[in-house]
Amino acid sequence: MIIKKILSFFYIVPICFVFGTEADHLIFTRIATNPDNSEAVFIYNPTNEIINLNNPNGGSYFLTDGYVSDDSENHYTNIPFINNGYRIYNENNNLFNSGNCILLGEFIYTNTPDNFYDIFITDSNDNIINVTYLNDVVSDCNLVPENSLYLSNDEIWIKTNLDFKDINFKISNAIILNSIFSDNSNTIDKKFWSQNYNDFFIEFPENATINPGETQIVSMHSDSIFYDYYYYYPDYNIHDLTTIGTENFTGNNQVFDYLENSGNNGESIMMFYWDGTSDIVNDVDYFLWGSRAFSIDKTNNNLYLPDQASQFQSYLENTFNHYSYNRIYDEGQCCTELGETNNGGNGITG
Repeated sequence: MIIKKILSFFYIVPICFVFGTEADHLIFTRIATNPDNSEAVFIYNPTNEIINLNNPNGGSYFLTDGYVSDDSENHYTNIPFINNGYRIYNENNNLFNSGNCILLGEFIYTNTPDNFYDIFITDSNDNIINVTYLNDVVSDCNLVPENSLYLSNDEIWIKTNLDFKDINFKISNAIILNSIFSDNSNTIDKKFWSQNYNDFFIEFPENATINPGETQIVSMHSDSIFYDYYYYYPDYNIHDLTTIGTENFTGNNQVFDYLENSGNNGESIMMFYWDGTSDIVNDVDYFLWGSRAFSIDKTNNNLYLPDQASQFQSYLENTFNHYSYNRIYDEGQCCTELGETNNGGNGITG
């Protein structure tokens, strides 16, 4: 049996340095990074309230490695990116049947959307083809131009002669709550950045909750890999929670190095909250290890208050094999957060 050791100097990097306060929001209590098959994030609810992790009619919690190596707009503070639309694809990796008109299915919304926009399909050769949305309800396919999306009796149809792998689109002023597809192998996901397995972006299932005093575990690998290491199962795994860009390695039993930038050289991980309507997000918990190179500093973003400068942020060195980072429990207190303040910061409660 492999002995899993604990490094009991787990320290959450503070956003604002003032003094310690008892945590009043979700926190990381353990992060396992080494070896790769142990990778997991442990999230604890220290409050007296049941917390909804993904309220489809309100705010949601997200989990990301936060760091973007190419300094692109694919950053967790970019609200248009967070709300980046939807993708319909076939779980069996089969191409949609070509034909003049294809019934995609029927959606259930929070309210009637104002518009469908930024629509495109990916064909069998990975070419991107733009699709036009017809605002008027159409009952006769013969009247529909090629490469068009349209509605008919609340059903979503597309007209194209191309074989395509997926269809991508955004809707305005509405959220899709549920979908009914004519083909059971077709599914719909919210589109989030996940260009490679080192860069992940997680949203929890709709109306998932975490009870007071409960710890929930997100495994960075399949349930079976997690079980083989820990001898119990996680609450979630990254294959179930990440979306676009991960289908090439989703659901198998390969071990990837998710929680390190490259070769166990460190990374950062951020849990944040978005209320679903505002132009900013709120940091919930943040951990940095291996190097300050992966730190998060929103000081130059005029929508946010200054963060601690990257060169002054604390980080932990990389762990040894079979050790993990664990939060220190103070006597009589669960989760003191050093350096937090009740105001003047970018956090969910300060």
